Amino acid sequence: DSEEVGNFLNPDTTTLNLEDLDGMDPSMLQDALDMGMEIPSIEDIMTKSKEKKMVALECKQRQDIEGAKAALIESKKFQLQADKLQGMLNIINQKEDEDNDGPSINVEDLEALLDNARDTIGNKAASSSKPTSNRALPPAPPKKTGADLKEEVLKLKAAMKMKEATEVFKVYKQRLIEESQEKEIAKCQEIIHHIQAEIGIAVEEQRLYDFYSRFVNAEMAKIQLEYWFKYQQQCEHIIRLIQTKKSSNIVTISRKTSTQMRVLEDDIVQFINKQSTLTDTRLQVSILQVCNMEENKPLQRVLHKKGKGSKNKGTTTTLGDDTALSKPSIRVHVNIHLPPNETETDKSIDFTFEPSLSSDDVHVDDDKGTTTPIQKLQYKFDTTTGDDYVDLPRGDSKYAKSIIRRMERKRIQVSVLYVPPAPVKKSKGWFGRRSSASSNNSGGDDNADSTEPVLLGKVYLELKDLLAQNCIVGDYPLASGSGRPAGGTIRLGLRTGVPFVVEESTGMTSEEALMMDLASGATEAMPLYDAMSFTLT
Repeated sequence: DSEEVGNFLNPDTTTLNLEDLDGMDPSMLQDALDMGMEIPSIEDIMTKSKEKKMVALECKQRQDIEGAKAALIESKKFQLQADKLQGMLNIINQKEDEDNDGPSINVEDLEALLDNARDTIGNKAASSSKPTSNRALPPAPPKKTGADLKEEVLKLKAAMKMKEATEVFKVYKQRLIEESQEKEIAKCQEIIHHIQAEIGIAVEEQRLYDFYSRFVNAEMAKIQLEYWFKYQQQCEHIIRLIQTKKSSNIVTISRKTSTQMRVLEDDIVQFINKQSTLTDTRLQVSILQVCNMEENKPLQRVLHKKGKGSKNKGTTTTLGDDTALSKPSIRVHVNIHLPPNETETDKSIDFTFEPSLSSDDVHVDDDKGTTTPIQKLQYKFDTTTGDDYVDLPRGDSKYAKSIIRRMERKRIQVSVLYVPPAPVKKSKGWFGRRSSASSNNSGGDDNADSTEPVLLGKVYLELKDLLAQNCIVGDYPLASGSGRPAGGTIRLGLRTGVPFVVEESTGMTSEEALMMDLASGATEAMPLYDAMSFTLT
């Protein structure tokens, strides 16, 4: 791998460029970093993306639409390169964390190790009288192919060595069976790879339509979410069939244009800006989902402590508080570092959101009708539990000007908290006293029954991004207080009708005007998808 990495490196520099990174996977990038190579920073790549977008704006002002489109394509390319680099770095950091944890060894493993050691010592003692050789064993010869064995059979037959030819012919027939199985396995893997790519597309479209539902058109998004979810389920079902039957011949795959599934443009900011009301000066704060919390390390530690502090020492708490089907309670706290009004300038704006009750907490097996715990831990917020608004003034007032000044340097902090269940009141005993907490939890963890919320992770957003654009939206990974990845993701959005700094000539930003010109028409922006069609044979 190190030699392969070397082929990507320029001999006169120790810094990888973006072309070098295009051909790398996380393993190759790790090798390059170990060799002391430097990589471009994600911030620099994002800066280039924004610069290309500004070029597009200048081209639009000069009525050069083709130049604007070309610059926007280059901006999108830099964005994708930054996302890919961030993903590879996340994989490398996760692997380092796993390596630092080290393997776990239990008593059974140690006993088995001792047994193997005793057997080895006994075998050495039994064979000590036999002469030994210091020569290393020769490597095993490579396995002959079916074509090689066929040629060997023909040569033996021509030499009239029928007995040897018969023996080799038996090996030849067995080798043909093995090669056929290997080809079938490779074909199944290739088909599964293509179907998995379709699942990735379906998951991404559901993510985009989640934003579309909250900020644009909930009715249309609901229909499309159902279509794309069913398509994802269909693809997953076909993969399971191929893996179970171990055959690629059980299904015929073709492509046809769907009459239902529409592809949403992947620029979330663009389609949200197109639906913004320029007269609405409120700031909308929306929490959509908290996802992948089964990967959250602080939550795992909390549940582990809760299991240790339980009276039932043999039980293990995983996803629930009291039963395997319940989920740990969480809430989201949003702190905007801006004064809520012109008199309370030393305070900030705070919101608290709690997830909505949903049937997604459990999964029902259609075949058996049984209910099982969910495998992925996620929380959804609807418009009643995940939306709130705050009025922020525009204009020349002293308060409005102070808002603009603070937005240039202040941030928004979004925190996800675990909320412990309320303690259960104990009934009075025979002597009129309640059992003490220490006796109920003897031998357990001191914090197992704590009612204080626990920080699971936080995200910081820059308020200055709202100076020139209408919204801040996306999926953001949760980080610990020290900035290390904590596991889990929060999907959120902040939107206002008009940016806080606008162009006087048009009343809107040049970027907004450009996006509306280049992406006019809802039908053109949402083409029908060429989906896979499966026919069982």
